[in-house]
Amino acid sequence: MVPEIDRHRILRLAHDHGGHLGVKKTREKLNKLFTWPKMARAVVRYIDSCEVCLKVNKLIERTVVGELFKRIAVDVVGPLPKGKGGAQYTPTYACMATRWPEAIPLRGVTSTEVSPPQRWRKLSVQYYVRRVSQMLY
Repeated sequence: MVPEIDRHRILRLAHDHGGHLGVKKTREKLNKLFTWPKMARAVVRYIDSCEVCLKVNKLIERTVVGELFKRIAVDVVGPLPKGKGGAQYTPTYACMATRWPEAIPLRGVTSTEVSPPQRWRKLSVQYYVRRVSQMLY
């Protein structure tokens, strides 16, 4: 049983220094070592008042997504060991609205090779085909 005077410090260590995890993971972490009355409620209150989490959540809420496949996040992984066809890089694309991910192996990473508009047309069609097929079956 944790004395009341130490609870805030333990919550701060578990949440702030533990990577600003959510309620469930913070509670799981605390439950391994500590216990006190109404601990679950204390975790929720602490995380709801965390300034860092509040700022991050406001940024996420402000992100206006818009049309599907209009805003695309791109990241390039590589160089990797050469694969079939000599591909060494894997650009990953994600639609900001649907969170639809795609990865396409490429030989190089010039702007024309990685450029989403050329490749994304194919990917958005694949997304719609897969979504429709999921609804039908």
